[in-house]
Amino acid sequence: MIGPDISVKFLRMIVTRRIPEAEQELEKIRGKLEKTKDDLGYVRALEGLVLTEKSGDKNLYLNRLNLDEKSVKEIHAQFIAHAANELHEEYDRGYFRALADYLKILENERIWEQNAKPTEKELENEIEKGQETSES
Repeated sequence: MIGPDISVKFLRMIVTRRIPEAEQELEKIRGKLEKTKDDLGYVRALEGLVLTEKSGDKNLYLNRLNLDEKSVKEIHAQFIAHAANELHEEYDRGYFRALADYLKILENERIWEQNAKPTEKELENEIEKGQETSES
């Protein structure tokens, strides 16, 4: 079964938007694929993450999310619940498991801190630094 031990490198590449490297890593993951419905669902979710990042389409679910600590934890919990729900088919559980692994990486990397917009005060400081440099 494919899981976070195999996909963590790939998921970190997606989080840091290193798409060409992630695509190469995805090929390695495909080579480790067991021919189960669970693994197929997992790999399809990984493929979807690549396509989502490449497209930048703001209408896609993951691109619409407001990624902050609270929402990432909530969505992660939802994906874990879906992955464990035996009412879902094996393929779907694998798919949700991959998305849960992705959200766990987002949570661990605290991606919302990296994407934080500078405050007004920080912008003012940057402008002042730029003016001092140009005056020198």
